[in-house]
Amino acid sequence: MANSSEDTTLVENADHESVTIQRLTEIKPGLTTRYLHSKSLVEYLRPDEQPHFIFAARNKTVELEGPGAPSKPVQKGTGMVMHMVTDQRWLTVAANQDGDQSMDVPIESINGVTVETGGFGTHEVSFTTEEFGVVVPIGNMYDDEEIDAVHSWLVQHSSADGTGLKRLWGNDISSENEPQRAEGFDELADPEKHMNADPQGGWVTPERIQKMGDTLDEDENVHYMFKGGTIDVEGSTSGESLWGNDRDRKSSLKGIFTAITDKRVVINIPQFLGDDERHIPYSSIVSCDLDTGLVAKRVSLQTKGPTYHIQAQGVGKDELRTALRFVRDMAEEADKTVVQTESSEPDPTEQLKNITDLHESGVLSDEEFEEKKRELLDRI
Repeated sequence: MANSSEDTTLVENADHESVTIQRLTEIKPGLTTRYLHSKSLVEYLRPDEQPHFIFAARNKTVELEGPGAPSKPVQKGTGMVMHMVTDQRWLTVAANQDGDQSMDVPIESINGVTVETGGFGTHEVSFTTEEFGVVVPIGNMYDDEEIDAVHSWLVQHSSADGTGLKRLWGNDISSENEPQRAEGFDELADPEKHMNADPQGGWVTPERIQKMGDTLDEDENVHYMFKGGTIDVEGSTSGESLWGNDRDRKSSLKGIFTAITDKRVVINIPQFLGDDERHIPYSSIVSCDLDTGLVAKRVSLQTKGPTYHIQAQGVGKDELRTALRFVRDMAEEADKTVVQTESSEPDPTEQLKNITDLHESGVLSDEEFEEKKRELLDRI
């Protein structure tokens, strides 16, 4: 561990005033404030490493995307998620009562960076490498100028060119160096054209429809909407409850938007490197339920495949109940249509009698009769 004179030198040589003796060397600077559990940030430094920025966030760790992403550090118990930007790497350390967890990304590997300043809310710094991307939430104790400063520093010292994020993996990118918008979706040119729905919930506005990006068809109208932070996709078959590894959780710092339209239920999960879309036709929905828990509301849509558990925020319980009644009605109507379509098909037993008569009367040859008979027997 560095001595106090070395610590002072590190602070003096930092490019930004966010590097302080307290943030660098202490794990519990006050009676009610704890940074980390295991060791201070200075103890993570390599012998020749110089810190330039130190940021923190309460209870919000990084989000990672991409096949080469490292393990996400998990924050548990008291403490913060600390971020230290040095001349060599971006280091994240999450306070964890079972032992702090860390990850680092070499500065030279960063090829794209964006920031979103949150004013009085949480800021975000997003950056990419050739193999993965990272979203870093930063607390509102820092002002916009400090967040802009780390953006400028990263552009200057990494291979990022300042044009935005890069994505070098996945099949949906046409160019290896194509910049990607942090929002992860294309804005709609005219969101109001999707508002010609009756009934329509009070939470549906052009601004919120805009959040659906390009997931809606040109002639699709939105009846109800809600927003959440997480979605769990559970199981693979209707009627089963698989709570182990079959339950896949997705989250988005920008919010997961669900639209109940005149055609289907559409879920848009914005990821900073491209959105994840789920389209659920009414004909596949088996049941829908609302859990109005003490902490958060959750909508569950059970389909003939997976079950979707979607967090619902902002919208009142009454509007959600009305929205789910609409979903049930649309699912029942879609089911009736399927039954009518199936019942309108000719009965294969009757068809077998008909081709037998045609064969006996000489209209069908022996070969034609045998071929059609096999087809009909396969359907019985």
